[in-house]
Amino acid sequence: MKYQPLPISKTYHRFVALAGKVQRLLDSGEFQQLSAQQKNRLAGKLKQLYLRLSQVFSQSRLRRILASGALIIGLGGSALHAQQFAPPVEDPFGLNSSPDGYISFFSFADLDNDGDQDLLAIQYNYDAEQTEFAYFENTGTPESPAFAPAQINPFGLSPVAYITTPFLVDIDNDGDQDLFVGSLDDDIETGIVLYFENQGSAESPSFAAGVNNPFGLQSTEYLTVPAFADLDNDGDLDFLGTAYNALTELYDFRYQENTGDAGAPQFAAPLSNPFGLSTQGLYVVIHAIGDLDMDGDFDIIAGGTPFNYEDPSFVQYLENTGTAQAPAFAAPVTNPFGITFPPMNYYSIPSLVDIDNDGDLDLFVTTYFYDENTGQEDIPILYFENTSVVNSRELSAPAASLRVFPTVTDGRLNWQLAMDKAAPKLILEAFAGNGQRVKQWRLNGLPGEQQGQIDVGALAGGLYQLRLSDGSGRLLAQERFVVR
Repeated sequence: MKYQPLPISKTYHRFVALAGKVQRLLDSGEFQQLSAQQKNRLAGKLKQLYLRLSQVFSQSRLRRILASGALIIGLGGSALHAQQFAPPVEDPFGLNSSPDGYISFFSFADLDNDGDQDLLAIQYNYDAEQTEFAYFENTGTPESPAFAPAQINPFGLSPVAYITTPFLVDIDNDGDQDLFVGSLDDDIETGIVLYFENQGSAESPSFAAGVNNPFGLQSTEYLTVPAFADLDNDGDLDFLGTAYNALTELYDFRYQENTGDAGAPQFAAPLSNPFGLSTQGLYVVIHAIGDLDMDGDFDIIAGGTPFNYEDPSFVQYLENTGTAQAPAFAAPVTNPFGITFPPMNYYSIPSLVDIDNDGDLDLFVTTYFYDENTGQEDIPILYFENTSVVNSRELSAPAASLRVFPTVTDGRLNWQLAMDKAAPKLILEAFAGNGQRVKQWRLNGLPGEQQGQIDVGALAGGLYQLRLSDGSGRLLAQERFVVR
């Protein structure tokens, strides 16, 4: 290790000592007996030291020192500062530009049901003068992704003209991933949403021919960007896209509530810019939805094309300051969480996914690089790893009641769950003290009360966090347990 100046050395020793103290309190059970003020004070000091040292030492080293203390570091500070992204890495995990075109729009999902995140992209083939689907299978592991070379137009898909971003989601609640893309009816220059139903299986997808504007989705003035999330917490997936507004000559957020159910969607009439949504400085808006601050509701990362085409890339964070049932979005914050873009990069297409299986959402951004001096251009994928530890703040309004017992076990853990409404999918995950996901179970998303038992005997001794989330990654409930 390189020699560190004295101030950093003293900070490091303080961090090690405080992490050890917190660990002893957790092991003895004394931490839970502290007042909320005492817990916040300890967490705040530990977090402050962690953030300072993270500029010098590796995240993995600091997390090993934190051990179980990683589970309480999110108790202090605001949600905005609880997240932190590493500097961008270009074309990670074997992803790179295709020889026949380039990746510009993409969607992550576990398309072959093997537990890791695959990628489905849309790219333009200059030789064939057409837009194609490109599938990059993740042949690595959930913790260490590695993508195979692209398969062009797989699973029965065929080229489609004027495509925007793809979006993979289980819209009919049958256990496999369906596909939506935005497109353009060239004859009347109207934006449509194309739906490709997965008629295969979770392990072996096979997509039917595209259907225009299914389930009551409506056309737009021009190209639309589709996305889905359960924004009102009623157990089904709503539509939140973006679309061109001919009156303002800008792109609006476009919301259509799902008034059907999880297995038979039906979308109500569209609303423009609901829930206080707005953008500043963006002309074309392309967005990603996820629970970034882990408070049980959905937030938004927006990118796209700046008003001034010569402006460099940026993204905006729209925090949901409402609730899971009644969203309300704050004003956009530009390049939050330490996100920075390299120079000479223009436009941004964001995607959120937990690519390294550590319980938080990482950020991928496709951008365009151009050097006026040399004429060099490229379409790289930038990967921003979320280096924050799992945020274990108490939920202000839990969407589900989860109870686990005994809280100290050497093998079996009983769980009891009560939900007011059905959910498309429920995932129960166990996280170790360093924030790494170590176990995962799927539960039935049924309303009412249910119970069961899970085997944690193979886990190493220590403190763990148990998180319940729905199929889109929204946190519903959380508890802690100790393996002896």
